[in-house]
Amino acid sequence: MSSMATTMRALRALEKIYTQSGDSESLAEVLERQLQQIESSQAAGAERSERDIETQIMISFQLGELYELHLMRPEKALERYRQVLTLTSGHRPTLVALERFLSPANPVRVEVARLLVPAYEKSEDIRKLAGALEIILLATVGVCVGLGVGAAFVARAALPLPPPTQPGRPRAPRSPADRSLAA
Repeated sequence: MSSMATTMRALRALEKIYTQSGDSESLAEVLERQLQQIESSQAAGAERSERDIETQIMISFQLGELYELHLMRPEKALERYRQVLTLTSGHRPTLVALERFLSPANPVRVEVARLLVPAYEKSEDIRKLAGALEIILLATVGVCVGLGVGAAFVARAALPLPPPTQPGRPRAPRSPADRSLAA
């Protein structure tokens, strides 16, 4: 048996002990070491097996939940959830976990919405995609307003022009301000 296999076996035994004892801090350390072992074997030139990828996904997700729900370290949780999405974009439990970060008061809400957009596009979940894009748009508009640019201008600039009313005629004005300019 290789030294890596022995190390992983020992780490899994420690994982069971810390899980049963409820020692979240020690459990997180052991899980991090397991990930390091897998990553170091890949860096040493070992072939990246499907099993290793699945193990990375499982451990990264477990760490994300541990950091988020038990150790109250949302920044570390996000790091691990992001890692899962780089390995597989449609990991449903990770998407559900990230959705917990979308509350209006959460300071990382926009960052999380940006993480979720590709997964929602891939799954064609239009309702969730629209919600994530709205969070991003509102943050963008808020930044523009903070910079002194009117929200109406930003929103209007993002909208497509309406089609012409009849062929050969000019387009209908888009807003009262446009109508006053056309006069």
